[in-house]
Amino acid sequence: MKTKLLVTTTLDLPPSCISFVPSHPEKVLVGTYHLKDPGSKDGSSDVQRDGSLSLLQLTEAKIQLVHTYLFDYAILDLRFSPSDPERLAYATSNGMIHVCSFDSEKRDFILDHRVIEVAPSPDILALSLAWEPPEQRSLYSDFIAVTLSNGAISIVDSVHLTSESEPYQAHSLETWVVAWSRVTDHPALYTGGDDSALCFHRLNKAWQLGSTSDAPSPPTLCSELVRDSKIHGAGVTSIVSLCTDKDNREILLTGSYDEYARILQITPGVKRPKVLVEKRLDGGVWQLRQLGASELSEAEGNGELSITVLASFDILGKFEEHESMNYASDAQLGGFEHTIKDMTFVSTSFYDKKLCIWKLEDDSVSLPAMDM
Repeated sequence: MKTKLLVTTTLDLPPSCISFVPSHPEKVLVGTYHLKDPGSKDGSSDVQRDGSLSLLQLTEAKIQLVHTYLFDYAILDLRFSPSDPERLAYATSNGMIHVCSFDSEKRDFILDHRVIEVAPSPDILALSLAWEPPEQRSLYSDFIAVTLSNGAISIVDSVHLTSESEPYQAHSLETWVVAWSRVTDHPALYTGGDDSALCFHRLNKAWQLGSTSDAPSPPTLCSELVRDSKIHGAGVTSIVSLCTDKDNREILLTGSYDEYARILQITPGVKRPKVLVEKRLDGGVWQLRQLGASELSEAEGNGELSITVLASFDILGKFEEHESMNYASDAQLGGFEHTIKDMTFVSTSFYDKKLCIWKLEDDSVSLPAMDM
């Protein structure tokens, strides 16, 4: 299936994360990461980073900048709340999580800005975050799981702006990704690290049982149910929980620097996940996003980016206009027919700071609904 480039632009700083704005699908929010000083001549390790958040208006003819916030820290990840599309959280290079209200109709689109310190030191980066699923959140809180560059994970309360629990050391190297389990009888998290490990952590359930509006203590990790370092041949960089069955077996989609995307089955009481299918994508798989029953993967290859759309691991199309590593892409439906034709894709490349809007040209492929 062919791809069609609609419009492209060059950003001011290297893009590290991106998302369509849920309440305004014609707009995207871009976070950037700029290494100001890769190392001083005297051998010290004083690394300085800066970055930005930019709101862009998209059409098939042009990309228009609405407004940019410049920061003295870099943005590593940004996510809109699945419970409230006008709440935004983003992770920064100085170990903070920023939570704010978001109004894309205003030029100054960040409102009610709050900051939560999650790292024990400002030289530890907050790498990624995941909002608590709406069906699992408690009445008086909305938790966010955060990964750190020292291998730890932390859980914060975005309503009461607390991070009282100590960061939990999940991995020996960077914890790249965290995802909430879809199993509802007991809250749990999956994590992936640069140590090639995929882990499954059970949370203390007591935090969900609060019945007052007083700030609850953030959940703590009470047991590690799975730790597997054999399936992935390099760092685990992306985890998507696809579905569960009546026996609480969970199906995961994972991406790794070893260039493979895999579908795994997690079975209660079984220590090692089962590999159901795997596919090599000719580049480290940095991120996967679920699009109905399809996924968008970002492949980091040797000087050439390949954006691959997957449905049951069939490659539907590749976008190959980028010339450097891709850390940030997103996609959304733009019509009512639920076909590939209705999807708009935005993708970026890091070193050349390129942003592209594109589509797949063939409208004969539908996106089936995900069986839950």
